[in-house]
Amino acid sequence: MVASCQNRQDGYYTAWAAAAREDVDLVLFLGDAVYESVKHHGYVRPHSGAREPRTLAEYRVRHGQYRSDGQAQAAHAAHPFVMTPDDHEVDDNWAGGVPKDPDGQSPAAFRRRRDAAMRAYAEHVPARGVPSGRRRERYHRRLEARRPAAAHRARHQAVPQRPAAHAACGRAPRSDDDR
Repeated sequence: MVASCQNRQDGYYTAWAAAAREDVDLVLFLGDAVYESVKHHGYVRPHSGAREPRTLAEYRVRHGQYRSDGQAQAAHAAHPFVMTPDDHEVDDNWAGGVPKDPDGQSPAAFRRRRDAAMRAYAEHVPARGVPSGRRRERYHRRLEARRPAAAHRARHQAVPQRPAAHAACGRAPRSDDDR
């Protein structure tokens, strides 16, 4: 089973309740296990906190809020998960050392935020070898099954991009992490 993008604010995890009853070998979760966005009033289950998480304590609270869902807990109890983070675990559309809003976060502040987010992810996600967010850390792993199946885990945000790639996206590199 393949899954991704579980924004808690959008509703309840009824799909996870159904997944818990399915006969599957594993769940391949492709990222966005939590969303960093601010609380949206009027949503079904608004995030806690007055701002996007930026500290380890704030990311721990956010992960705890997502992990407290009984339907998601049932799916995690029923099946092994292979998980990889994507952008929302840290900051929407971040890449390398560049946040979504480079004018709103200094490179040093964003590195601290990224490291805090990835540490909280590693603490809350049922996986071994989860990257902590540190530069030059291995962000990929090959997984093979005894039956004919294989999967590769990769995180494109953590791979530093060349300046030309940033230019194509309308961004300029902001730190040595991007080179």
